[in-house]
Amino acid sequence: MRAPRSVDVLIVGGGPAGSVAAALLALAGVETVLLHQNLPRPPAGEVLLPHAGPLLADLEAEAAVRSLPATQMAAGTSYCRGDGSSGCHYWFEEALAPALPQAYHVRRDEFDALLLARARALGVEVLEGWSAASPIWEGD
Repeated sequence: MRAPRSVDVLIVGGGPAGSVAAALLALAGVETVLLHQNLPRPPAGEVLLPHAGPLLADLEAEAAVRSLPATQMAAGTSYCRGDGSSGCHYWFEEALAPALPQAYHVRRDEFDALLLARARALGVEVLEGWSAASPIWEGD
């Protein structure tokens, strides 16, 4: 068992939200520890819409996402009625501001691992196999 200690921020969960939050805090110079339970996940797909681009750039992770083996890029999306009678099409570079030309389709397990590794590289202490039960409130 580890001795108790204090850190600026403790994040519970090493999925995309936890890893990105930890990485951004580390970039800001905040001492951050991330608890990652490391549960097995199915390799489901994930779509990162174009607005994820600037955040990935801030983390210097955009090129790494593009290099994932299962990454595909989409220039837009289409929606249609169940009977196929009508639909609408959105080209990301025309529909969104700031206009980024594509979305990324990635495998969730690979994407999670990439973001967790990036947080670690930025100085986040990642404790694998850990979980949290409930907070213990002390003082005011």
